[in-house]
Amino acid sequence: MAGDGAIKGIRPIFLVAIGATAIAAFALGVISGGAWIASGRARERESQLAAFSRRSTASQLPSAKLGERLMARVGRHFVADTSDGWEKGVSMTFYGQPKPFGGWLCRVAVFTVPDKIVRGVEEPGYEDDLELREKYAIWRRPTAAPSTDKEEDAACAAYRDFEHMFSAREPGPEQRGPYVADIILEQVSSGHVTIPLTCEDDRSYPLIGTCDAVKILRGLTLKELDGVSTKSEKRGDGVTTYEDELTFELKHNKQCCSEELLRMTVTSDQHTATQGGDRADPRSAALEIECIC
Repeated sequence: MAGDGAIKGIRPIFLVAIGATAIAAFALGVISGGAWIASGRARERESQLAAFSRRSTASQLPSAKLGERLMARVGRHFVADTSDGWEKGVSMTFYGQPKPFGGWLCRVAVFTVPDKIVRGVEEPGYEDDLELREKYAIWRRPTAAPSTDKEEDAACAAYRDFEHMFSAREPGPEQRGPYVADIILEQVSSGHVTIPLTCEDDRSYPLIGTCDAVKILRGLTLKELDGVSTKSEKRGDGVTTYEDELTFELKHNKQCCSEELLRMTVTSDQHTATQGGDRADPRSAALEIECIC
C-alpha cells in the first residue's frame, strides 16, 4: 500500500545527513609538563559554562522567541509539505516521518499552518490557528501474513503517499476498522459475499437511485478510507461486539454540491481468546451514501 512516486501538490523534503569520520590520535609521553592536560580541562569547563549559560538564557526567553528557536529544530523532522500547490488563502501542511503503528499502519504527524502565518502578515480576520493532527496510513493489507519489525520500519520509513491516509476520532478502531474493511472488500472482489450488506441512498433527488452495496464496494480500495470511529461497544462472555463507522471518499459526482461520501457501519465480534484488539469478525455492514455540502 505504500506509495513510492511523487504526489501532486505534495513536495518531498530531502534531508541529507552528512557524516564525517573522526580519527582520534593518542600521543604517548608527557606534553609540556602537563600543560596540555590543564588547557584541555580549562576548555571543557568553559564549554560546560557556555552550555549552562545557553540553558539559562533559553529559560528567560519570551515564549514566542523560545518557540521560534525550537520550532526550527522541529522543522527538521518534516519529510514533505504542500508548498508546491500552495496559494494565497490556503493553509500549508507539513508531514512528519511516518512511524510504525501495529502490524499494517504507519502513524503520521500532520502539522497545518494557516495562510496568515505562512505569509507573515497581520491582517485582521484571517485564521491563525495552528493545527497538529495524527493520521494513519495503510502500507499493507491487514489480512496478509504477519510482518516483521524490520519490514514495518522499512515500509513506514519509505511511505510518502500522504494523500491516502485516514483519521480516528478516538483510540481503538484505527486498526480494527481497516481489518474488517479488508475482509468485506475481499469478499466483494471474489464474488462470494457471505456478510449481510444493506445500502441506503441519502442523496437528494435526482441523484437518488437504486443503492447496490456490492456495486459500490467493488469500486473501493482501502486507499479511499478517510476516517474510522466507534459508535458502540458491548462486552459479553469472551466476546466484544463493536459498531464501527468507516467513512470512504467516493469519486466526486458533479451533481453533488461538495463531496460524496460513503458511511459504512460495520458490526463485528472480537473474540478475546483468539483475537487481539486489532482484529474482529464482521457480522454485517450497513452502507449509506450522502452528499456533503
